[in-house]
Amino acid sequence: MKINLRKAKEENDQYLDLDLNVDIRSIEGVHSLKVKEPIHGEGKIYFTRDGVFLNLTAKALVESSCSRCLKDFEETLQLKLNYEIVSSEIAEEMDQEEDILVVDHDVIDLEEIIIEELIMKAPMKPLCKEDCKGICNSCGQNLEEGSCNCAPNEEINETIDPRLAKLKGLLKED
Repeated sequence: MKINLRKAKEENDQYLDLDLNVDIRSIEGVHSLKVKEPIHGEGKIYFTRDGVFLNLTAKALVESSCSRCLKDFEETLQLKLNYEIVSSEIAEEMDQEEDILVVDHDVIDLEEIIIEELIMKAPMKPLCKEDCKGICNSCGQNLEEGSCNCAPNEEINETIDPRLAKLKGLLKED
């Protein structure tokens, strides 16, 4: 959803109400996200003497793969966008610590902004639950589905890469 800010400011005195649905199915990147339903967002664009400000909240139902047990699961990500909207000329003069959104030609693409925020909000190592047990290093059993018959880690006679065998001996000396 693209909005011409100059036109919106002429038509709306103080603010522009936003109610949008962004229909994307997947986002490819560092880790891919499957978006299960359209992302619904609500908010306002405020026009003040001090500038133009975006205040938007959105919810996204995404499907991820657990980084411990590798099972697919769904979670809802809450997005909160609070930005001052400025042109590129003004952005060069501003402190980079501020939450600014740089737009050119007075046009803002809310869909693109929501996708970027979703990518930043998505966890780097998604977990199906905080205490996920993962999979057994020896046999590959999903420990969330049941325990395995492997011996505890201390008793496992692991085959060690011969190039690293001397390192194991250093650990035993301590």
